[in-house]
Amino acid sequence: MNFPFFRHRRMVHVVALTLMACVALPVALMGGVMVWQLQRGFDQYLQNHDAQRLTRMARLLEQESTGPEEPAWLQRPWPQTLRNLNRQLRMEGDGLSVQQRPPGGPPREGPPLAQVGDGPSYDDLANPPPPRNEAQGGRHPPPAGLDRRITLLDAQGRILAGPRPEPGIPSVREAVRGRDGVVAYLQLRVVRALPDALGQRFLREQFVTIVALAAVLLMLAGLLAVWLARGVARPLQAVTDTASRIASGDLATRVVTVSGGTGVAELDALMHHINQMAQSLETQQHRQKRWIADISHELRTPLAVLQGEVEALIDGIRVMDVAAMQSLREELLRIGALVQDLHLLSLADLHALPCDFEEGDAWACVLKVVQRFDLRAKLAGIRLHCERSDADPLMVVWDFQRMAQVLGNLIDNSLNYTHQPGSTHISMEAVGSEVQITVEDSAPGVRDEDLLKLLDPLYRAQLHRARPVGAGVSGSGLGLSIVQVLVQAHGGHVLVTHSAHGGLKVVLTLPRVSGS
Repeated sequence: MNFPFFRHRRMVHVVALTLMACVALPVALMGGVMVWQLQRGFDQYLQNHDAQRLTRMARLLEQESTGPEEPAWLQRPWPQTLRNLNRQLRMEGDGLSVQQRPPGGPPREGPPLAQVGDGPSYDDLANPPPPRNEAQGGRHPPPAGLDRRITLLDAQGRILAGPRPEPGIPSVREAVRGRDGVVAYLQLRVVRALPDALGQRFLREQFVTIVALAAVLLMLAGLLAVWLARGVARPLQAVTDTASRIASGDLATRVVTVSGGTGVAELDALMHHINQMAQSLETQQHRQKRWIADISHELRTPLAVLQGEVEALIDGIRVMDVAAMQSLREELLRIGALVQDLHLLSLADLHALPCDFEEGDAWACVLKVVQRFDLRAKLAGIRLHCERSDADPLMVVWDFQRMAQVLGNLIDNSLNYTHQPGSTHISMEAVGSEVQITVEDSAPGVRDEDLLKLLDPLYRAQLHRARPVGAGVSGSGLGLSIVQVLVQAHGGHVLVTHSAHGGLKVVLTLPRVSGS
């Protein structure tokens, strides 16, 4: 997050605040909508209540409008008629909850509307009556200001009494019917009705309930957010601490994982990759240290021999003749070959190994290399066998100079370590779009624990497959490592395993078209 508020803050705080914000926003929105809907619904209820009261007044007036003459209530003052109507509605006792009587229904029992005004009356506007006990079946007085919003119109819509309707303000009209049709209209101006004390108390209780519920939800969300944030931040903190120790050079450190994981796939994957990275760096560090030690050891031997021969020549112990010069040359060539091999491996590590790919016959390349080692193999008592089921040319796109070096290193390694009399078998097979070249020899073999290390630089398998003493052969210990990097440069791979002939088996798998 790039918000200024979240900068330089701990992960647990950021996650907790984010989760709480994600919960607080919908809770506040839901609470606002509920309050708005409650207020809107209550206003609609009050407006419907006024409309029902207006309808009830019209029905009461219709009961006195059934005769042929003009209704008596039209002859009385309009405020007195309104007071009588309100009194009559209160005296009914059943309020507006009962089903509304249809127009022209049977007259209500009791004295007619004209007689209602003869007794004591209350002015709803100036002197409202005391509220009745709701527990005893009474109902609340009509909303304040209702009578001031009622206008009496004649059958033609002319104003007879009451306030003049204001333009732009909606109103509800109810017809008062007599025996011959519509006698008059009652028109109620619709405005936002203000709730009475009971309604205000109801709304206040609902608002308090909504606010309390929102507060409880926010509190629970906060507790849950802190719990989740700590669960997420704890493994992240462990990863951070481990990465810091790795950066300081402690490559043996690892992220401590729990059984079953953290429950978050991304965190589990991150912890696994951090441990893999540490393991890889530690392995590379050990390999680098061992390689430096092995290189110094490999260079020390020919340099010591070269130094001894030079000192012997200086002291006159050995005569400086052609044989002495030849011995010095051999040691220099050995050092040069070792340096050249190390240079090739360094280029491979830098992915800068040059390869010149061209089309040619793979089997012809193999036969050419085998022919170069034929005389040496006979002198060593080793038979070279070349096997291929198909005699047709096998066209590939390789760097044939590099592949000749690969095959030469494998055959040279076999001749150096195979006991005489022995044999070395070279075979080739086309498998789909790939080519497999197999080089295997007879005893001695290699221990299982040495197989995976044979491709490491400067590694020599000990005991079972040791170089024969006095064999007069020499090597840098980099032959199989060079084989691997050159095959990988062609897009292939190397497999080292035990041979059925008792020795070592090396399988090269290369694509027919390399470098594409």
